[in-house]
Amino acid sequence: MIPLLLIFSSLAAAEWQPLTVVATAYCAKSCCCGPRAVGLTADGTDTKTWPYGVAVDPKIIPYETPILIPVGAGYLDRQSPTERVWYADDTGGIIRRRTRSTGIPHIDLRFRTHRAAQQFGIKRITIWIYR
Repeated sequence: MIPLLLIFSSLAAAEWQPLTVVATAYCAKSCCCGPRAVGLTADGTDTKTWPYGVAVDPKIIPYETPILIPVGAGYLDRQSPTERVWYADDTGGIIRRRTRSTGIPHIDLRFRTHRAAQQFGIKRITIWIYR
């Protein structure tokens, strides 16, 4: 694994903190987001332009927080090590409810296709968030 310091030379390595979460996956289409899905995230990101991102409970992880999901967690593992950072840009009622009911942070990873989201499943992973 490449040290965080090499990957994030523009961000202080001491600012990255590990966080164990329950991760699920979704696509930005109506099959996952409901019939009112318009391709925009909670913070206004256009999912056609930026198909990958992370839905969070914004009280736990604020919008626009950089999130590193390490290789091996199953989220776009073919990305190069220097492109492993995504941003918190979305939320949903179920994310907030699961986080609050279990006490374990829940994130939802956005995939380009529904099939890829289904293949990801549910995993407990450790992510790194920039504080």
